[in-house]
Amino acid sequence: MSENHLPGKSAMDAGLLSADLSATLSNVFLIDGHALTPLTVLTDVRDKDLLIAFSLRRYRRETTKLGELFHAAGGKLVLVTDSDDAPLAPLADALIRVRTDSASYADSPTAMAAVCHLLSALTTASAKGARRRLTIRDELATALDLYQPGTHGPNNRETHP
Repeated sequence: MSENHLPGKSAMDAGLLSADLSATLSNVFLIDGHALTPLTVLTDVRDKDLLIAFSLRRYRRETTKLGELFHAAGGKLVLVTDSDDAPLAPLADALIRVRTDSASYADSPTAMAAVCHLLSALTTASAKGARRRLTIRDELATALDLYQPGTHGPNNRETHP
């Protein structure tokens, strides 16, 4: 998952999708420019690797360049964007266009959040072992005592029956 390397709407979207996907899938990584850099990712791209790039208007060069190099290295590119004319659109194996315009001067994050949750739900539904992974995470959350007694943790289950 690629973000724009600066706090902002694309970074939040990438973080949201990464958190959702990593709950049910292994090997989900957020390319944030700190813990995981584009250089590290591009060094070892395989044909089964998938980059989900969030590229919204003003289209950061870093995201565009990462997408171009990832695609050139043989990886698959899914582009989540606000325009069919986004710089990475011609290279995308799949393009998800999201309307972000609103009556306000700022773009609306609501549609992007909905798309992130939908992508996660669809991916989880088709992933082998997703339910097993969620069950293990629930058990580990309880063992780590992450939640207050009597409150609901992941999957809306009591953390301490």
